[in-house]
Amino acid sequence: MKDFSHCGYVRIDNRLCARTKLKLASCNECIKFCVANAILFKNHSLAIDKNRCVNCGICYAACPNSAIIVKKDNEKLIKSTEGDLDIGCIFSNASVKVACVSRITDDVIVTYLARGENVTIKKGDCSDCVFKETLPLFDKNLKRAKNIAESLNIKGILSVEKDVAKHAHIPENNVLRRELFSIFLAQNQTNKREILKKAVDASIDKIEKQFDYGGIFNLKISNACTFCGMCEIVCTQEAIVIKKYEQSGKIYFNPSLCTGCKACIESCIQNAISFEYGTTLDLKSKAVKLIEMQKNVCKLCGKEFFSQKNEDVCYLCKDKQNKKNDLLRFLKDL
Repeated sequence: MKDFSHCGYVRIDNRLCARTKLKLASCNECIKFCVANAILFKNHSLAIDKNRCVNCGICYAACPNSAIIVKKDNEKLIKSTEGDLDIGCIFSNASVKVACVSRITDDVIVTYLARGENVTIKKGDCSDCVFKETLPLFDKNLKRAKNIAESLNIKGILSVEKDVAKHAHIPENNVLRRELFSIFLAQNQTNKREILKKAVDASIDKIEKQFDYGGIFNLKISNACTFCGMCEIVCTQEAIVIKKYEQSGKIYFNPSLCTGCKACIESCIQNAISFEYGTTLDLKSKAVKLIEMQKNVCKLCGKEFFSQKNEDVCYLCKDKQNKKNDLLRFLKDL
């Protein structure tokens, strides 16, 4: 039996956290699914209350941006088991134990299925379990894994069954001091999206059907864009890249890197960004040009700005002029 029910030391890489990049970001997946209420947002960053944390690893599974770092991550789970995967919660008879099936993510499932291996997920009795409120997370990942498998005609068999053990498994939580030190120093772990892309890379060009994949957005940018660069700044996955050339500016977007955190949309003060949910086909790496604009120089302030056509006044000066005209009309009517 392999024990992943206690994930080891847990920490947050705030460089990858959407809430840290953008205070008003709506992403709260880790907080929503933490059964111990151990994750707090304070001083413009997320923090873990070590006295409350039970090291279940569900926050790691919930975070779309892989900002949660754990000792026993998905890469270690995949490397630890060869052949078919028999995995389940601590109340099941599975040979690989996790705290709850909600800890199992789509990248793990798809990795085994893509290799032609079978995945059996075993659930205990969820009715009185403290983790039952996290099951929507499991359902979401299970649906995504099924859609990918069917889209790519993957041969491995995925099944979910109830298999209640006579006695609950007691997690091994003896973490060595050197392990604590190594995880504290670690700056990076393999991104869950990278694991997923690696799993489907060999067969993505042979895709037979497209299915919805809610973890990816396809973005659109309107002419209201001012090339302020905020979307690029808040994107922790580097899915948005802005290139400014001598005569023009272009914004590129790679859907396969997008995690659907919405930080770019919520940061755009011009409301220039809209989205549609992506499909399994968008897991293929490709950069698309969202918009191209001409570089101009404002005759009033002398600063460079971007627009769809040849203009001589920037949007900031236009805004000032409009406010000034509104004030003059107001005074005139007094």
